[in-house]
Amino acid sequence: MKNPGVPKWNGPYIRNVEKIPNDPWENPYIYKIPGDNGRPYDIISYGPDGQQGGKDIQSWNLKGD
Repeated sequence: MKNPGVPKWNGPYIRNVEKIPNDPWENPYIYKIPGDNGRPYDIISYGPDGQQGGKDIQSWNLKGD
């Protein structure tokens, strides 16, 4: 994938989508394309308990640097 015109873009981050790594608790990430509420995508980890609705980690709730 080439730079889509975004300054400081450093991708692609995952070169082989067949080998997407698991989250830190060894559970698969949940990908939704398109995402909910008009987002282009959602990436979700169900967190340490691995259960939806527990301590979910959601891409749209993360704070950037």
